[in-house]
Amino acid sequence: MEDVPQNSEKQLIPYEQSTELAKRLLEKYHDELRGMLTIDNMPEQDREAARWGKSTTEYFIRKFPEETLERFTGHGVRRGDDERKLASFINILQNHSIIGECAKLENSGYYDADIGSDLLIISHIDQPLPVYPETGTTDEKRWPIKNEIGWVANPGAFVVGMQFYPIIEELRSMFPTENIIRANEVEKYFKEEMGKSKI
Repeated sequence: MEDVPQNSEKQLIPYEQSTELAKRLLEKYHDELRGMLTIDNMPEQDREAARWGKSTTEYFIRKFPEETLERFTGHGVRRGDDERKLASFINILQNHSIIGECAKLENSGYYDADIGSDLLIISHIDQPLPVYPETGTTDEKRWPIKNEIGWVANPGAFVVGMQFYPIIEELRSMFPTENIIRANEVEKYFKEEMGKSKI
């Protein structure tokens, strides 16, 4: 697969290009992706999540207390079929820009982040997922920085649910500077982030 440009001062990658990449990945790993739905092909620690009957992402996140989850902000990618969801996720990886909402994983005061999605972007601990201006008036600092796609994000982890595990290594090779983790690695991520926290 071709190298995928990373976001910095480079031109933003259009969604259509992300869609083509998602389509190629889904075609390339078609058999493996279908096979993940068979319990014999699931990693051992994910079998319990599958028996639980909900997404593996939500299963592993729910192992943590509310006090931990409310220290992270997230954005779940849920709309559309697998191609559209994966294209959106890839576009966020490419551009660090998100269309839609984000919220705390727990106790947001309104709607919590959709932790039941198989593709989830999570912030660093005690930091918002959106990037806010450092200078400007108080009113200007309330709103995230935006670009042509959406609001600019500062992701800590890109979480991939079991349904998409077969493509994770290729995603990691395409985006070597991004923290792309399996749902069953969420515990490790939270513990690492809590270790960095001064609270």
